[in-house]
Amino acid sequence: MSWRVVRTIALKELRETLRDKRTLMAMVGIPLLLYPLILLVGTQAIVYRQGKVAAQTARVHVAEAVPDTVRDALANDARIELVDAPDADPPDALAAKILDAYLHVREPPRPAAPPEATAAQRGGTPRLTDTAPLPLNLTFDSTIPRSAAARARVQDALAAYADAEVERRLDTRGLTRDFINPLDLDATDAAPPRKRAGNLLGIGLPTLMILMLGLGAFYPAVDLTAGEKERGTFETLLSTPTAKREIVWGKFLCVVALSLATGLLNLGSMAVTLWFQLAQLRAAGGEGAGIGGLDLAALSVTPSDLGVILLVLVPLAVFISAVMMTLALLAREFKEASNYLSPFFLLIMLPALLVSVAGIELTGPVLLLPIANATLLFKNLLMSTATPLQVACVFGSTAVAAALALRVATAAFGREDLILSEERGLPLSLNRANFKPRRLPTPGLAVGIFFAALLLFVNLGSLLQAAALLPGLIASQWGILLVVPVAALWFFRVDLRASLLLRAPTLSSLLGATLMALGALVLGQQIGFWQSFVIDTPEAFNAGIAPLLTHPSLALVLFAVAVSPAVCEEVLFRGAVFSGLRSRLRPWTAILLTGLLFGVFHLYLHRILGTALLGIALTWLAWRTRSLWPCVLFHLLNNGISVLMIRNALPGNLITWLEQRNPAENGYPLWLVGASLALFVTGTLLIRSGRLALSEEDATPRRRDDRSAATDAAQGLDAPDR
Repeated sequence: MSWRVVRTIALKELRETLRDKRTLMAMVGIPLLLYPLILLVGTQAIVYRQGKVAAQTARVHVAEAVPDTVRDALANDARIELVDAPDADPPDALAAKILDAYLHVREPPRPAAPPEATAAQRGGTPRLTDTAPLPLNLTFDSTIPRSAAARARVQDALAAYADAEVERRLDTRGLTRDFINPLDLDATDAAPPRKRAGNLLGIGLPTLMILMLGLGAFYPAVDLTAGEKERGTFETLLSTPTAKREIVWGKFLCVVALSLATGLLNLGSMAVTLWFQLAQLRAAGGEGAGIGGLDLAALSVTPSDLGVILLVLVPLAVFISAVMMTLALLAREFKEASNYLSPFFLLIMLPALLVSVAGIELTGPVLLLPIANATLLFKNLLMSTATPLQVACVFGSTAVAAALALRVATAAFGREDLILSEERGLPLSLNRANFKPRRLPTPGLAVGIFFAALLLFVNLGSLLQAAALLPGLIASQWGILLVVPVAALWFFRVDLRASLLLRAPTLSSLLGATLMALGALVLGQQIGFWQSFVIDTPEAFNAGIAPLLTHPSLALVLFAVAVSPAVCEEVLFRGAVFSGLRSRLRPWTAILLTGLLFGVFHLYLHRILGTALLGIALTWLAWRTRSLWPCVLFHLLNNGISVLMIRNALPGNLITWLEQRNPAENGYPLWLVGASLALFVTGTLLIRSGRLALSEEDATPRRRDDRSAATDAAQGLDAPDR
């Protein structure tokens, strides 16, 4: 690969992109003009509004039943004006904004009082001379700023009056304030001002940084991939004497440069404007001015902190840009690419938002989680609590994620069926006769089937299960997870036998699947035990599945929890989803994505890892055997034996040993884990050694040049494993 060619392509793409006024507006106009304008105008509007409300007096109506001493306490406050409600009841006057609030005596029902009770306890007009508290009610409208301010002023005035009244009563009885104050509690915040300010700003600023990097990469990534397809210039570029790797690196460097430039310009402009506004507010409000009593002016970023931020931003921008380019390359036009990338913004924002509000610390597995770890690191830098180990782990894991994403992007650019794809979308008429028969579904159709099944299962399936748990679970699996993929494949005229892998299994594949399932059963539970040290199983989950496992009919439970998922989920994932993904992607990429979607489908966070690993094993089994039935057997054994273990329906000696061992709390002994691993590996070796039954397309000799491979992939073929 010639780096001179890469540099030439990158500079050419930069020049063309910067000539576009839309790019200049997004990169320069917004950060340098719009954000300062919004912050300046917004801050001034807030200050003006607060000043206007502070200058107004609160118009408060006091009912006649309220004692005069309370009325006098309100009248002595210069910020409160006592008024009558002219020609209207107080509620109507409040709604008409004639009053800001009104105070009246609350008269709750009282139980029968003894003869020696006070007047207030007997239900008469309350007086401050009684020992019972005076029941008052202040009515206001929280949607009106002036009324909300009136509430605060009345409460402050009455609180001061109540303190004075307590002092008077204690003095009358010769007591001191200590008589009613058994504790003298004082709280000291040990966090320095910079740490408190950094903790506050660290909730939003790192998330905003991630968003700006994504916005900076969005338009160039779409324009240099799907935009080139739409303009028909990809063919011209491919006809030049340049390698595909040089083309992708040139485009990629352009996208990364624009992403970093946009992110830094946006953040720099906002930071300067925010610093200027906070300085003005502090000068106007005195020492300690800020948000929530915090001295935000104490916040500072050292040159070393700035260097760390810039260091991590580079692989982070590489990761985001590479993923965006890969997603955009799957589209045929600019609009379609925009639709693909819009959900990606939610995916990159979700980890940043979760770690900001969930109180997660930058330790353990979080150190290796892309985007989330960078967000927490930036927050720790603002609070001056970041450690060298955290910096090294975050930079290393982000760099690895960036390298993998770039590797996927390079592989995608090497697929001519993606770059030169002319396949159109769905016919507008949705007439089944308009679809051409296909052997395998497209990746788009496979992903669409997955999301349709997921949405229906979560919404409609939840309603069915809420009405009747076991019947609802069975109905939602057979009526949604099975019907949706089969109906979609039939409607779009996809070969059901080929896409659902409805090929008769070999005896060796069934035996290998059995050994893999028995080994995976112990390995999966052991992984769950190890995972419990990081993420424990919520009690709500255990309570939710308890009715399934305590139902009097074991056969019905097995059908709902073992048989139904084994058939329906395998048809959906190892059938429709995997067939669509493997029609365009490399086998292991399709296997990993299918396993990940299988884990995500089960929704609970503590189940994603174990279920995803199980899904990867099942998908590999489907790919190697070219048959769905070994996967159904594997799934059936895994779920069925798990149910029998929980229901104590296994042989007595085994149940006794499990009760004594308690694997959920103590895990399995290492010898059993090793034996299970050996059993699982034996099953995989047996599967690999079996002779594969090839389809007619697989048995056809192929030319090994790039164009024939691209043609095969476009037709939905996958190479047999030799």
